[in-house]
Amino acid sequence: LQLAKKVHVIEKQEFSALVPAKRIAEVEISLDSGQKYCRKVEFPKGEPENPMSETELKEKFMQLAMYAGKSEQCCLDIIDCACHLEDSFLKLLQLL
Repeated sequence: LQLAKKVHVIEKQEFSALVPAKRIAEVEISLDSGQKYCRKVEFPKGEPENPMSETELKEKFMQLAMYAGKSEQCCLDIIDCACHLEDSFLKLLQLL
């Protein structure tokens, strides 16, 4: 929460004008020392042009679901059901 209070989101019109052809993300980090670090990425991770791997997708789900209150085992069960949806749709509904 302390970090979130330090984050400022600013729209860059030149980036927004490129959507949907391109989706650009730029991050600038300013340190107390005055140093700045900046990185711009075309097609950030998770965009169709730069997809997440299956492992990355599962890790992201685990982090978000556990943050939302699901147990690790429940998350693993949900992933298993989703990967075998044709056999476990009803079980998946119960877990959610």
